[in-house]
Amino acid sequence: LGAGPVAAAPPPPPPLAAADPARLAVQRTMVQAWDSVARGFVDARPAGGAWGAALETGLAAAAAAADAPSAYREIGAMLARLGDPYTRIVSPE
Repeated sequence: LGAGPVAAAPPPPPPLAAADPARLAVQRTMVQAWDSVARGFVDARPAGGAWGAALETGLAAAAAAADAPSAYREIGAMLARLGDPYTRIVSPE
């Protein structure tokens, strides 16, 4: 066995749970929205990946968001992956 170059370890995955209580509350809302789509949407297969991956991506983006309003917009981004113009979230404001 030869000694070849050692591959660098991949970076750690982003955290899925926000440390800030306001962003964590947004993440809970995101999970509820995701669950509603998973249970009631006829074809919950967004372009380019599985619906489960949409939740994981959204949770990571919400955790990394600068503030709660930015995190809340990530719910809309997750729902937009469905490509359905009628599925959206209404801001609480």
